[in-house]
Amino acid sequence: MDVSFKKENRPILIKCITPAIALLVFGVLYQHEGPSAPPIESPQPIPEHLRNLGSSLPSDYNTDEQTKRAGACANVDYANATYLDQVDLHSLPLNELMIELDHPFFVSPPNPNGPTIVDIGLYIHSIFDLDPGLSTFEMEGYLDLIWCDPHTKFDAEAEGKDRHIFLERDAAKELESIWWPAIAFKNEKGKRVTENQEVVIESDGTVEYREKFKVTLTSKYEMTQFPFDKQVLRAEVESFAWNSDQMQFHIEEDLVGFSEDFEIPEQTMTHIEEHLETVKEARDRHPFSELVTEIHIHRNPAYYVTKVCIPLCLIVAISWAVFWMDPTDLANRMAISFTGVLTSAAYQFVVSDILPRHITNTFLANFVLVTFVMQILTAIENVAVRNLHFQGHPLAAKMIDRVCRVVVPLLFLAVCNIMASVQILHDDKLSYGGLLCVSIGLPVLLILIVLYMIRRFKASHPEYGSAKTGTDNPIEKDLNKTSQDHIDVESGEDK
Repeated sequence: MDVSFKKENRPILIKCITPAIALLVFGVLYQHEGPSAPPIESPQPIPEHLRNLGSSLPSDYNTDEQTKRAGACANVDYANATYLDQVDLHSLPLNELMIELDHPFFVSPPNPNGPTIVDIGLYIHSIFDLDPGLSTFEMEGYLDLIWCDPHTKFDAEAEGKDRHIFLERDAAKELESIWWPAIAFKNEKGKRVTENQEVVIESDGTVEYREKFKVTLTSKYEMTQFPFDKQVLRAEVESFAWNSDQMQFHIEEDLVGFSEDFEIPEQTMTHIEEHLETVKEARDRHPFSELVTEIHIHRNPAYYVTKVCIPLCLIVAISWAVFWMDPTDLANRMAISFTGVLTSAAYQFVVSDILPRHITNTFLANFVLVTFVMQILTAIENVAVRNLHFQGHPLAAKMIDRVCRVVVPLLFLAVCNIMASVQILHDDKLSYGGLLCVSIGLPVLLILIVLYMIRRFKASHPEYGSAKTGTDNPIEKDLNKTSQDHIDVESGEDK
């Protein structure tokens, strides 16, 4: 080896590699730092009145809570409204009463001069059966509505009680005879199943409706980052019949939350958001008030990392052993390379079984494809160096093997970093910038290392230069003699 060459070129080498290394270090330092996720809300216990849904109210139920609701009669200006079409059924003779009951029942919003305020709360008990193939998920929870309807007032002293309570079928029948918000999940798939329901009517006309439900909802899944994907599951609640001019929601904070046992298989919930929107679609003549609940979750990738990514990385790394093998030993080199090729192909079938066919371009699928391509490139390199060796360029074949020992691993890391930058961290600006610096720094460092290794190889093998200039080279002469003997043997076997 030419030591003087190394000493003379060491300052040049340092000047060339230092910027690339600095860029690489900057990327590594900031690769995993990004804006922190919003703090997860602490689980809230099921409110006592929801805990007893389907049975009579607990004895310690606090009726004063009703006065705190924005939609309760104590807080609205239409609590004492009178209606021209209101009929006192108790004062009618029997024959007129029968005729009145036989008429179709028409309802109108309680507020004749504006929108009726309806307090709404959505308490999530569980989410399960997330299906990216069908773009659906199932939710179980509690829905609580409070509004004021002067039609429902009654004399508490005369009746000896200050509220009417209706459960299950009686509650459903009572809703048919009074005004109610006619709630529906806008993005539901199929019919919502109401397991329990309850209607409580206060003497001042305040009405509270509660139900425990189970529903299948549709949601858009973004699977590009799989298995490092983040999802936002949406539940959209609106009135089926009453537009925003007739009814408006008001979120009741103490009726919003999720269960202490809230857990989604393979997912981790970060936080839940609820807000109101006024939405008008093409099928609607008027905008509707809508409650939107967004559940932010991200997948736990440990299973896919340990079962797919790490094993494939080790298999790819093992295939690089061919760069240390004899260039003429093509059979053993190809055996190692094709073992990796077949393994990568098998993992492609595994990944295709995990996700539906219409979900493509995921990070995991692209990662498996990259490992497959790397194995193919290794096999091509095996053939290339073998041909160079038998064409009279053994030193060139040796140099390519040495360069590939460094270039191929760095190339693999660079491609994986670029994929991660594009598919995983595109929504995280700081992490995206750091990973992008790594992706740029690695190729630059790779090119500089290749140039340095080529110059170093030429300096340590002077015969390589003489071989290219046509001067006498004992190694090439010996190789030509070996190659000619090999050709003679093959021609003799043909004869």
